[in-house]
Amino acid sequence: MPKSKTKTSTRRLALKSLPVRYIPSVGEIATRERGLGYSLQNLPLPNPDIVLKRMGKDITVYNELLSDAHVGGCFESRKAGVLTKTWALNRGEAPDAATDLVQNAFSRLDMNCVIREILDAPGFGYNISEVLWTFTGGMWLPLTVRQKDPEWFVFGEHGELRFKSMRNPIGIDVPQRKFLKTVHNGGWRNPYGFPELSKVFWPAVFKKGGLKFWATFTEKYGMPHIVAKQPRGKNDEETDKLLYTLQMMVQDAIAVIPDDASVEVKNYAGTANGEVYKEFLAECKSEISIGLLGQTLTTDVAEGGSYAASKTHMEVRKDIVDGDKKLVEGTLNELAQWIIDFNMLGAKAPTCGLYSPEEIDQNLAERDKSLVDQGVRFKKSYYQRAYGLKEDEFEIGAPGAPGAAPVTAFAGKALPAPAKPDNAVDEITDGLKPEELQKQAEGLLKPVFELVKDSASHDELLDKLASIYPDMDTAELEKELTHVIFISDLLAAAQRESAK
Repeated sequence: MPKSKTKTSTRRLALKSLPVRYIPSVGEIATRERGLGYSLQNLPLPNPDIVLKRMGKDITVYNELLSDAHVGGCFESRKAGVLTKTWALNRGEAPDAATDLVQNAFSRLDMNCVIREILDAPGFGYNISEVLWTFTGGMWLPLTVRQKDPEWFVFGEHGELRFKSMRNPIGIDVPQRKFLKTVHNGGWRNPYGFPELSKVFWPAVFKKGGLKFWATFTEKYGMPHIVAKQPRGKNDEETDKLLYTLQMMVQDAIAVIPDDASVEVKNYAGTANGEVYKEFLAECKSEISIGLLGQTLTTDVAEGGSYAASKTHMEVRKDIVDGDKKLVEGTLNELAQWIIDFNMLGAKAPTCGLYSPEEIDQNLAERDKSLVDQGVRFKKSYYQRAYGLKEDEFEIGAPGAPGAAPVTAFAGKALPAPAKPDNAVDEITDGLKPEELQKQAEGLLKPVFELVKDSASHDELLDKLASIYPDMDTAELEKELTHVIFISDLLAAAQRESAK
């Protein structure tokens, strides 16, 4: 057999003996070009909003809904849940220079206005804001962030943002790091997001129509009717004259009629029919409240109920507000990263969070206290930025001075917070005095000594030994061990912090 054929056969046998391997399929198969119902040819994706498609209108139709008192009130209440919070930067792994840069950039902006405009995204599905950059002090900083009309923008085949210009109504690509895009409940299937106002469109329309019919009903049956009676045989001229007299009576409450005619004022008991309109409008308002806030007790006047129900409704509203808060935080974090990319490429940006005032005070104070206990010394600029203090309102004491890092008392000695971690073991062992340990050991073993004296044999001693455990005084020893473990944890944390 030829040598080449022998090698080929050997190679085939070797390949067959290899274990079966699964190779992943790379690339995207289910695309819009291959899927049914899409023939884009560089056209923008249509907005899949059901209400807009059936009405044949664009997103501007939702602006009219906000003029309704109940719709607008619920939407503003939803916004207010986020606007009452305060923004703050979390340094994380970002360098101090990056944190100071973003802090300075955000402080130059009208953050309340920026956040308010971003919060339009849940109502309309998406919100677009343009960042106007300026070069100042050797840095690229946002001069302002302006909200743009969402109907000016569309999304391309791959979800990219496009601007519909006069020359190109199908949309042109926009530059990177120029437009902030906030999408509510969007994704690959629907880059336009889901507008919450679409859920309340029909209840708002029906409410408006019902209010109109109720006003007509009230005008027709809510006012008394004046009925005049005159003898038969009167001609049309006299009838018209009496009718004119009654019309003047309605305006001026004065009338002159013939002595052989009579006038009656009739009131119709139409309250039962009016209640139908009232209940219909109340149902529409309830649907609007649920659609925008997830509950009704914070907007409707409750005739009954319980505290538990009210608390549950408020928790539902809080969950929705927290969801909107995350949308805002995501957009602000994107802006923060853009600022770092333009000025400190490669550095990590701090993250921006929205907190209630009490959350900021409590969380920040607890964190700073923990760091100070570990030996961290903050600069004066940090206290000014984090707590809003003025430079002349406080002083920072030197280490060991009153107000500086606290010291921990242990075994009658003062152990400084981790100033000298290398000598930490010596400090702890020095605090354990032999006399005190001997005294604690004698108290601990005293029941054992007494048991030995009272036992007649070795077997009797073993039987009774387990019964004396509850009588052993371990309080002092446990206290000392607790101190030692606590100090060891502090020193270990300090060593990890210094290693960073």
